[in-house]
Amino acid sequence: MPKLKTNRAAAKRFRKTAKGFKRYSAGRRHNLGDKPRKQKRHLRSGGSSLVHESDAHRVVALMPNARTSPRKRATPYVAKADRAEKAVKAASK
Repeated sequence: MPKLKTNRAAAKRFRKTAKGFKRYSAGRRHNLGDKPRKQKRHLRSGGSSLVHESDAHRVVALMPNARTSPRKRATPYVAKADRAEKAVKAASK
C-alpha cells in the first residue's frame, strides 16, 4: 500500500491543535488602505481562528498524517430545559 502523502500547500496554511485546525483569516495581506477601518478591525481578531467543523473533513483529507478522525465531533449543545425534560422521562421509566 502506498504512503499517505500530506498536501504541502495545506500543511503551510493549517496547524493541528487540540480543538481542531487553526487557520489565518483572509483579506489581511495587501490593499489595506482601501479597506474600511471596521472591516480591518473585524478581520484582526487575534490573527487566527479555527476551521469550522463542517469544513474540517476537507482539511483532514489533505492532511492524513495530522492524526485526527473525520468522524470526531463535539457533543452538540443541549438546552437546560431539554436536559431537565430528558431527565424527567428517564426517571419515569
